[in-house]
Amino acid sequence: MKQSDQHPDKSPETLGLIESETSWKPAAWIVKLSRISLYVSCALTILLGVTVVWYLISMSSELHVIGWTVGLIFVAVAVPLSLHDIHMHLLHYVSPLQRFYIRVIWMVPIYAVQSWLALR
Repeated sequence: MKQSDQHPDKSPETLGLIESETSWKPAAWIVKLSRISLYVSCALTILLGVTVVWYLISMSSELHVIGWTVGLIFVAVAVPLSLHDIHMHLLHYVSPLQRFYIRVIWMVPIYAVQSWLALR
C-alpha cells in the first residue's frame, strides 16, 4: 500500500504501533521509587502477617479469626501489587487498548477488599 493511499489518521504513529521520538517517557526515578515502595510494602506486610498469625495461633484463637487474618494478609499483598501494575500501565501508556487492561486490573483490589469484608 502506498503512503498516499493511507488515511492520515490510520498511520502507525497515530495508532501507537511505532513510538515517536517526541513521546513522553517517565523518569527512571519514578519507576524505581514505585518498585521500591512495592517491595517494601509487600515485605512488611508478609513479615507482620506471619508474626500476627503466629501470635494468634499461640494464643489459641478461634479458627475464623485466624482465617480472617490470613485473608487480610492476602488482601494487603494483592492491593499494592495491582496498584503498582496500574501505575506502570499509566506511566507506559502507549495504546488505547491499555485502558481496558487497567479496568480489568482494578477488579483485583475492589474484589479483594469486598471479599475480605464479606468474611466478617
